Amino acid sequence: MNDDEAETAREADDVGTGASPQGDSEEDPAPHIEEALETLPDGSKLRGEVVAVERVGSSAVPEDVPYEVAGDALALTLDIDHLEGEATTYFAWPDAGADDRLERLLWLREFGPDQVTDFQGAQMLLTVENGHVVPVLPETKPRGDERAYVGILVGLLPSLLIFLSGLFGAGDALFTQAFVGVWAAGTFLVLPVSLYLDAWHLRTTMDWRGRPLLWAGLSVIPAVNVMAVSAYLVLRQSADPLT
Repeated sequence: MNDDEAETAREADDVGTGASPQGDSEEDPAPHIEEALETLPDGSKLRGEVVAVERVGSSAVPEDVPYEVAGDALALTLDIDHLEGEATTYFAWPDAGADDRLERLLWLREFGPDQVTDFQGAQMLLTVENGHVVPVLPETKPRGDERAYVGILVGLLPSLLIFLSGLFGAGDALFTQAFVGVWAAGTFLVLPVSLYLDAWHLRTTMDWRGRPLLWAGLSVIPAVNVMAVSAYLVLRQSADPLT
């Protein structure tokens, strides 16, 4: 048997036994959090779960954390999705100095000041700052109403019907006195109010920084509102929840 025939026979044996030329390779392990933070740019988004909550002294807080923490600190240890190891983020302890970041985190969870140790198991959207992970926090207390999403769909429907009827040349069938009244109520009352409330809900619970008043204003402009509200709904769908 020559060399070529011998090599062919070995390959056939490998196939028959299920062996791979590269051996039994396993999936690559997830990168370690410390290595990832060295390469991830500021602003990168991660998601994690709080696995430990404790009060620590100021000496336990790294000097290069992106926010000043004087005195004792609230330390939240986080298990980061798709990464090995854990990371810790810090907030000034309530009686150790004012920390509006902790206040905003409490808003997000709807916790009171006496519940700072109740974050165990909380899911958080995180961002990278100066090589550290910090929670993405709302600018204000929760506002708006998530139920307003239904009002957006109801308020947009008459304008959407007009838009579609214009495309198919069926507008005459729609323009009855009753329909015009429904369209006016939907366009100038239900739609802008619902969109304004929903946009504030998004801004205070999601990673979304749109302007509620601007979107509400666009929603009352006939013809423009169908495209504007459709764009808003697409952006809404892609927003990441903060918790």
